[in-house]
Amino acid sequence: MKAVPRRLALIVCLILATMVIVFDQITKSIAESALSDSPKAFIPGLIEFRLAYNRGAAWGILQGARPFFLLIAAITVVAVIAYLMTQKQHPLMVVLGFGVFVGGSIGNGIDRFMNSRVIDFINLLFIDFPVFNVADCAITIGAMLVLLSIVISSVQERSSKAAGNSRPTNTKKAQSGRAAGQSGPSANNMDNKAASRPSSNTAKPLDRDTSLDIGQQKAPASRLAADGETDDVG
Repeated sequence: MKAVPRRLALIVCLILATMVIVFDQITKSIAESALSDSPKAFIPGLIEFRLAYNRGAAWGILQGARPFFLLIAAITVVAVIAYLMTQKQHPLMVVLGFGVFVGGSIGNGIDRFMNSRVIDFINLLFIDFPVFNVADCAITIGAMLVLLSIVISSVQERSSKAAGNSRPTNTKKAQSGRAAGQSGPSANNMDNKAASRPSSNTAKPLDRDTSLDIGQQKAPASRLAADGETDDVG
């Protein structure tokens, strides 16, 4: 996952939060002035713009807890800024998620601080769901981006650990393969040398003196055989 340096992360987060705050406040102002009489259809049968006031949290929950929500919004903003300041690099998805989340929190916080209520105007007709606004959408999208980044980072970390554990086994196999390759030629050379050596059972050629001695030993025997034949004839 692409990482963003600390300074750039702060800038991106600030820009996104400012854009969300401005867009949220503009849409709320338009909704309050244009929808005071009656709702207006945006996508017939699916979405309409209906003015509603919410004194609770996002999606209309926890009505009447204004001080608590202001405190939560302030803690959230401070925590995000502190996190971005303490880390040298941040995943891009986390930076984007924090930016829109902080913008949505501040957008609804402005309404609670100024008017003690939050202006909602987006109504879904195809489902039974509370009326909400742009800041609510930003808070939800930001939280989902941060959670998704955590899941992706966890999966990548597990994959890298699994790859790291498999590397020693592959290294051992490669080393054993190289050792076998190196021992193979040596064994062949030894076999060739052994084959080229003369066998101890192979008869050695006789030298000249040995041949003369054998000839002299055979000569008397041949003479005796000749004398015996002469006697027989006589």
